[in-house]
Amino acid sequence: MNFDKPSGYDNFVKYAESDRSSFGKIRALKDSLDGIKPDEIVSILNQFVENSKFENCYPNKGYCEALGLKEVFHTPVI
Repeated sequence: MNFDKPSGYDNFVKYAESDRSSFGKIRALKDSLDGIKPDEIVSILNQFVENSKFENCYPNKGYCEALGLKEVFHTPVI
C-alpha cells in the first residue's frame, strides 16, 4: 500500500539525517532548511499519520503486478 507524502516531509528527513553532533551544527542546519520550525514539524508528522491511515492508502500497482495479481480488491472500511 502507498500513501501520499506530506509537503515539507523531504526537509524533515534532510534535517533528521544531517550531522547534528554539536549545537553549532544544529543551529546552522536549522537556519539552512525550510520546514524545521517545531510547529511545522508537528504539522508534517500529523499529516503523515493522517495520510498513512488505511482509508487514505492506495495499492502499489507495480508491486501488485510483480506479485502476479491481476486485480486489486478494495476492502470497504466499516
